[in-house]
Amino acid sequence: MRVLLLIIFFLIPKLLQAQNDSIVGKVMDRNRTPIEFVTISLLSANDSSLVKGTITDEKGEFILSRKDVKNCIIRASHIEYKTVFTSVPPSIKDVEFILEPSIISMNEIIVKSNFIKHEYDRIIVNMKGNPVVKGRTINEALGMLPGVINMNDELRLNGGTVSKIYINGRELHDRTELSSLQATDIENVEILPEADLQHNATTKGGIIYIYLKKNADGGGNGSPSLLGEMRKRNSHWERLSLPLSLRLGKWNFYNNLVLSNAGDPYITENITHNSHQNIHIVNQNVDRKNIRRINETFSMLYDITTLQSIGLNCMVKQAGSTLRSSSFSEIQETEKEYTSSYHSKGKGDDKIYQASLNYNWKSKNGKNTLQTVLDYLRSDETKELNYHYLYQYPDKNEENNKCSNNGTVSDLWKAEINYIFLLNEHSRLKWGGYYYNNHTDNQMYYAYQSEEGWQKEDKSGLFAYKGIGYAGYAEYVWQWKKFTLNGGIRVQEDEVKCISNNIAGDKRTYRNLFPSIKLGYLFSEKNQASLSYSKRMGNIPYKNMNPAIVYISEYSYAKGNPDLVPITEHRIRLLLSLSDTWSISYTYGKRKDDSYPLVYQDKDNPIITYTMPTNIGKSYRHAFSIGFTKALFSWWTTNASLDGDYTKEVSPKRTYHVFHCLFFCDNSLRFTNTFGGSFNFMAERRARRSETIYHSVYNMNAGLYKYFFD
Repeated sequence: MRVLLLIIFFLIPKLLQAQNDSIVGKVMDRNRTPIEFVTISLLSANDSSLVKGTITDEKGEFILSRKDVKNCIIRASHIEYKTVFTSVPPSIKDVEFILEPSIISMNEIIVKSNFIKHEYDRIIVNMKGNPVVKGRTINEALGMLPGVINMNDELRLNGGTVSKIYINGRELHDRTELSSLQATDIENVEILPEADLQHNATTKGGIIYIYLKKNADGGGNGSPSLLGEMRKRNSHWERLSLPLSLRLGKWNFYNNLVLSNAGDPYITENITHNSHQNIHIVNQNVDRKNIRRINETFSMLYDITTLQSIGLNCMVKQAGSTLRSSSFSEIQETEKEYTSSYHSKGKGDDKIYQASLNYNWKSKNGKNTLQTVLDYLRSDETKELNYHYLYQYPDKNEENNKCSNNGTVSDLWKAEINYIFLLNEHSRLKWGGYYYNNHTDNQMYYAYQSEEGWQKEDKSGLFAYKGIGYAGYAEYVWQWKKFTLNGGIRVQEDEVKCISNNIAGDKRTYRNLFPSIKLGYLFSEKNQASLSYSKRMGNIPYKNMNPAIVYISEYSYAKGNPDLVPITEHRIRLLLSLSDTWSISYTYGKRKDDSYPLVYQDKDNPIITYTMPTNIGKSYRHAFSIGFTKALFSWWTTNASLDGDYTKEVSPKRTYHVFHCLFFCDNSLRFTNTFGGSFNFMAERRARRSETIYHSVYNMNAGLYKYFFD
């Protein structure tokens, strides 16, 4: 009994001291309704640095220890409400926050929703507590966001492409990484329906920024996962993911190690008719590959103060593959008919190393923002193959063996700076600069087996190119009542030098101005529209500029064209967002300098022809997209998209009319907090582009997940 009393008398002072070291609070809206998932941050009153943090529960309540911190500041922030700060002296133990909904301001036009807010140029989605993250990879969760669909691991945005994706400021060059990271590790996602002037003029689609979670001081979490999938035609995929997130003081760490194995047979059938040489070919190919991949992602962020941070993001990928391929062809020529087949096997290695350093600063009054990025990427890809060919003629058979060894090594450096200055409550100015340096070597070795042994083919050699680019841009944004107008211009210069088979090519310089203007209008809190114009350019066609000769047969060969220029495109786009549920877009694009392969006669031997790409075409495109995103029930969220486009392709010889239509529906189910599933359906109608026919495609996938620890 005495021992029990001693324990009680010893514990009571400790408990009282712990209560004195804690701050208890509650967060409510103007109607005094509790607000869940509010981020509560304890800041030092001396330098505003982050000490620790937590979030409110379903009752809007929180408890935060303030041990060793006398004078402090409490910050309450939520994506749907204005951020509030309050000073808390040592004598105060209880605090109460009343948050006001976000309203129209210069910095952001906000539309209130459960997890969504709209700025004048982007959509920001809060992923904390968002039901779409459960049991999904980042790639799968992105496909459930407004205007975005994930179709067979390919992301589309408002009927167009997603040009660039960033994670904590690092640009992704290998998007298989998105299938390796868990959606539960995301803090929020920013979606730009179309690229702004900050990005390269070759960027024509949307932009997605992904920001990973930060833990409270000393906090950490990890969610290991083991997934497997079987598909038709013996396709399979297995993945082990080991993510870990940790915060120590001002340091935030994130690491994810992924081991995966995949096998995927790919079957194609092509029908070719060459009227020039009177040849008709029916060809079927079956490609089988098994890929073993290791992905390591590491992110480190240091909060210098609440207004400054510096981050280092690294990614390493190593993949080895086993390659097998077979082909069977029926050939009909003017005087003979025969079949041919080949079998190949080999291996491939793919290595990618990337490091990105970024610095972010914001002034105390919030009027100035600075962002800088330095990025390095190295990729090394090799592929070794052995081929066996069999030709079956009516009177005889012929066989031969060939081999190839191709390797590509690329080094890319990029530097970028962006500065935003708030001029007044109605306008702001954004400007920045961009530089890149790219060097790529492509070693090609081809050989055939003869009676004298292996003989090197003429098309073997070294192809290299060096690219340097500079750019600067300025963009002005003006807001008045419900209108937003922003316009600007980007000046860009790209210099390219190609070297092939020890023959130095001439340097090519592409210099141009790229204007952009956009008008937006906010009808109501949940309805807005925008109309924009922009000028863009296509990617520089490095590979098609290679003048090296590749022989197709004894009477024909193909070669690149060093005089190719990038495609130029003028684009007009109308975008509507209705009730945070519907997204409707219409796009008109006009392109010139489209590249088409033309057939020429060899000057030295008129009976030999060669194919070379040439800038002779132009095209006109109309695209329409309707997206629907809604929580049908508390346990069922759906995201559907209907896309259609018509393109008129004009070349000197012929005009093509291309129609394309696609429907996709993705659904997320959450039966309990730890158990749920997903299913999606895709239908794509038959389409024809040039001489290629794309058959109708229908696909359906479904899956379940179960968390054993939550």
